[in-house]
Amino acid sequence: MRSLYYYNKVLMGAVLMGLFLMMACTSDDDQGAGQPLRLVNANLTISLPKRIANMHRITRMSSDIVQANSDENDFRGLSDVHMLCFNQYPTQSSNNLGNIIDIKTSGSQVNDTVTEEDYSLCQEISIPVGTSHFGFYARADDAPKTHAERMKYGVIETVGLGRSSYQGNSGIRFRPVQICTSRDSLGDSPAGHALLRLLDDLMNTTVDVAAPNNCWPTAGNLYMNEAWHQMTQLTTLSSFHIQTMLEYVYRMMNMESPDEQGKELAEAISAKIASCCVEVPDSAGKQLILKDNYLGFPADINLPDGAARISWNAAEKHFVVPSTYTYGNNLNATSVTDYVYPMNLQYQVFSDLLASEEQVINKIEPASSDTLTADTTQYKNWTDLINNGYAGADKTVQPTTQSVAMVQQVQYAVGRIAVKTRIGTGTIYDAKGNYVPAFDGMFTLKGYVVGGQHEVDYDFQPMTTSRAYAIYDTDVNGGPQPLKRRYFTEQDHILALGTAPNTAILIALELVNNGDDFQGADGVIVKGATFYLVASMKPQDGINYSETLNQIVSKDRYTSVNITINSLAEATYGLPNMQIPRPMVGLSVDLKWEEGLWYDDVPLEPVIW
Repeated sequence: MRSLYYYNKVLMGAVLMGLFLMMACTSDDDQGAGQPLRLVNANLTISLPKRIANMHRITRMSSDIVQANSDENDFRGLSDVHMLCFNQYPTQSSNNLGNIIDIKTSGSQVNDTVTEEDYSLCQEISIPVGTSHFGFYARADDAPKTHAERMKYGVIETVGLGRSSYQGNSGIRFRPVQICTSRDSLGDSPAGHALLRLLDDLMNTTVDVAAPNNCWPTAGNLYMNEAWHQMTQLTTLSSFHIQTMLEYVYRMMNMESPDEQGKELAEAISAKIASCCVEVPDSAGKQLILKDNYLGFPADINLPDGAARISWNAAEKHFVVPSTYTYGNNLNATSVTDYVYPMNLQYQVFSDLLASEEQVINKIEPASSDTLTADTTQYKNWTDLINNGYAGADKTVQPTTQSVAMVQQVQYAVGRIAVKTRIGTGTIYDAKGNYVPAFDGMFTLKGYVVGGQHEVDYDFQPMTTSRAYAIYDTDVNGGPQPLKRRYFTEQDHILALGTAPNTAILIALELVNNGDDFQGADGVIVKGATFYLVASMKPQDGINYSETLNQIVSKDRYTSVNITINSLAEATYGLPNMQIPRPMVGLSVDLKWEEGLWYDDVPLEPVIW
């Protein structure tokens, strides 16, 4: 696989990292009795060429975070550098020769600003004789701990790659990191549980009058019947959504009825709602506002507004938070623990090597001549060093080896989705077929949710039998982005793990409605509400799809996705299961890989639930 080169032509720019190992042989006396391996000492030097590209600074998980800039030195350094040594090209069943080599980068030039031909010495290491291939793993030099830092830089959990934990390549895993880890279905949110109790109490309101007007489900009042029906159709538990629904119910309870049926019950329901609010609707246009202990869910557990799904259990007379939630044609809910952070910048490569019995000097066009001695050899670039410095070199480390070079360039181990979004220029309709006037700024883009994420193996290939996750990424262009008609937004960047070959994944837009109310798939999307539109991306629909270019996300590539909103029929308050691709209508998606797939003008079209 080729490494990144041009920003819009090749994934993430060319890091072009070569590893150059200056090695001095140890004597046989240095090998302790009974040692199974003979070692040679080495000074590790890393090539950090400046990326070659000519693109302006652009947006999201900002471009410096994903190293997508070209007009500045945006290399973010290396951390947790591990090297493995093998006597053949590594496979899943391979084991490292000896101990994992941990490279310390602190105090070296590895994390400094780099120029086009910089080489930075790290430290002396020891490599087993007989090594023919290296495995290289590292991540960008960051250690995000807070939620905001993890959203900004991304994060991945590494398993089985430490000296004490390594049990062979088969035990290496790279896992998405959950945003919410609680076993509680509502993420231990006090506000979430308070909302659920409020709804259950409200739905079971009774008064001491004759049936059928003593309880809500059987009340004869037309307005009460309609409000009951709407409440039983609730599918999403969020502070904002429940607040808007309670305002609707409150207004319905105060509508006049010709026969005054259910008046006492309506008053009781209104009183319960009012007791939970600091303000209730009135004829002057006031809106209902819940008390503080009901507000902020699920943002308080850092999840999308539509993450917590609920359904009314008529037999038990209460709302439940299901592990699977059926809406229409088997729409399953994504658990609150299935949302993960974006991935962070990871590096990985398996490379053969060249081993020389000569001491190859690691000077490549140094900045100043006074750093050289009379016997220093200069090489113009890494290729020059490989071709000339290692002319006639062995391909395996020998007892007489003095210098070793890792031939292949280091690659990005993650992929990047580069998204642009716009509102279509055609006629837009809602779920009832009503025309919705479109205008610039009618929606604000808040974030993305990307499905199809699994933990990956030693070679960063997806393990599709593992748990499925969905990335929630809120770092949109440095802030919420108003959408325009005709014109796409600047590219947003989402770092993700590779997805399974020939497998569709879902991507959801998290949007705010700035226009008039319209009918969505699960209710009226009111002005000011957060809602979602979902697109399905199929590899086979990619403009440059091929037998080998068949993953929506693949390591060391980026996928260009252009999304156009052309229908609101499937707009929802709640997020569907992001792991179950299905036919979509409402979003058009154009996809193309840059050193990977791209989708151009992917339609957000109504989902066939």
